[in-house]
Amino acid sequence: ANLSFILNTIIDRSAWGYKLVNLILHLISGILLFQLVQKLSRVSLDISGKQARLMAMVVTAFWLLHPLQVSTVLYAVQRMSILSALFVTGALLIYTRFRTRSQAINAAKLAGYIGSYTLLWILGLASKESAALLPLFVLILELCIFRFNVRPQHETRRNLHLFLTLLVYLPLLAGAIYTTTHFTELTAGYFVRDFTISERLYTEIHAIIFYLKVIIIPDLASMGIYHDDFQIQSGLTPLTITFLAVITLSIITALIFRNRFPLASLGILWFFTAHLLESTFLPLELVFEHRNYLALAGIGMLLSELLLYLLQRSTTTNKHRLIWGCFILFFLFLSLLTYLRVDTWSSREKLFAYQERQHPNSPRVLMELINIDVPRHHFDLAYSRINKIEEL
Repeated sequence: ANLSFILNTIIDRSAWGYKLVNLILHLISGILLFQLVQKLSRVSLDISGKQARLMAMVVTAFWLLHPLQVSTVLYAVQRMSILSALFVTGALLIYTRFRTRSQAINAAKLAGYIGSYTLLWILGLASKESAALLPLFVLILELCIFRFNVRPQHETRRNLHLFLTLLVYLPLLAGAIYTTTHFTELTAGYFVRDFTISERLYTEIHAIIFYLKVIIIPDLASMGIYHDDFQIQSGLTPLTITFLAVITLSIITALIFRNRFPLASLGILWFFTAHLLESTFLPLELVFEHRNYLALAGIGMLLSELLLYLLQRSTTTNKHRLIWGCFILFFLFLSLLTYLRVDTWSSREKLFAYQERQHPNSPRVLMELINIDVPRHHFDLAYSRINKIEEL
């Protein structure tokens, strides 16, 4: 990520240059996601190539156009999240091609698949640590799509076992051992937080539901660059228990129905897998939108199989047109919201003035506004905001 910023600075050090590169990387990731979903749809569902392309198009359009992505793509430093997602998606595409080979793979080709997958994984980790979740993504691909089925040839079975052992099972075992033996070090950061590990775990249950809400019902007023005003949860309240039950039942449902609705089940597990590192026990800040950058594709998968299910159940042309009309209107609505949110991000002053209206109790938003007030000699306004930060 830092290397890309250096290259960016050499070519164009303006804010526009950084955001343009982020946007290009976002589009490249969309192309990889389209190819991945298209291949997974053909493998797991009894559909034509045209239908698979339509499903991939739905997922990709949802992922590319959703207004929640604006705060990742237009916030230059979140190139870490973008690059990590790009390399993880690329590695999953390599794995999918490996799994869908119609012929047995010789040693040289197997080494090529393992080498390219490993290189992309290393690049992902060098961009952001969240790429460490790649083995879990491979595991849910197997659970929902490939189901550990292999062709009867001994060589094919051996190749799969070798790939999974080297790049899935052993890394997951190493990760579990490291987390267990270094748990105190991993959680040492709570000394500088104003919440405990238990409070973070309770709060993250609410955060996950909040993410789902703004993804499914994209309300711009609920979105923001900072969410440091998010309420900290101190215990198992009835609402926390309800949210925990929703999350648990969603995961169980996906596992139970993964044979009948493979892509939808993958989408549910994909969303929760993407949050395992940044939305669990590590002493990170409580809520950030960029944590949904890759996770959002999972909800797109769920949406695409819902579309397929509705189309298959409809028997008339008029019903088909109605279903497609609703989906097209939905994507036009997403595009409009994204356009409006991009306009809000078009200047620092406009962004934080809007954020103050939606998040008046965010100390970070108030501090950003103070940094705008002082150079303009608006000292009284700056002092009033400092006093509010102290109260908060």
